[in-house]
Amino acid sequence: MDIAMLKTAAVAALALAAAPAPAGARSADRAPEPLKGLVLWPDCAKSRPELSKAVSLEFSYFLPCDAAVAELPGGAVKYDWRKFDALLADIASRGHQAVVRFRYAYPGEELGGVKGATAVPGFVKKRRDYRETFAANPGGDGPTWYPDWSCKALEDFTLAFYAEVARRYDADPRMAFIEMVALMTLPPPMSIFTIPLTAPSSMATMVPLS
Repeated sequence: MDIAMLKTAAVAALALAAAPAPAGARSADRAPEPLKGLVLWPDCAKSRPELSKAVSLEFSYFLPCDAAVAELPGGAVKYDWRKFDALLADIASRGHQAVVRFRYAYPGEELGGVKGATAVPGFVKKRRDYRETFAANPGGDGPTWYPDWSCKALEDFTLAFYAEVARRYDADPRMAFIEMVALMTLPPPMSIFTIPLTAPSSMATMVPLS
């Protein structure tokens, strides 16, 4: 089944779920179940309110460099969470919860005037021991820069970043799930960072996908 057919099927399923309940049916029977079901992009949820009522989740990327704005003396990181809070507030305004992926790499996506640039914070990129790799058109997806996972500073920042997210948003009802995926240029092609929301960063693990 191609992508167009999948999109058509998804819209049809949402339209059916959003249809008015039969006469005499309880409204609770038509309410979407929390933490499961189809997931909308925020733009789709805004433009198709009749579908928005049939789901409980919205997915969005967020860039770590938009929150981690500076490195302070001693190595601590200065954060500005206003953009992320605005994203959560927007999703919550439609009665939905957020599924968020904090991503570094995205093929062909422009950032700071550079196509395929990573969302690694600038204070990490400026380090002499940090060297990104580049692919002109991997898989036909456009230019892509890849984070330098051999740099310990990036690893340390990533673990500290997720620990700070957990500390700040652990009990936030606006969030449902966090996706943690890191793109690699060497095998394995992808790895997942898992951090229990109530655990310190030292308990974080990196699990290769099979």
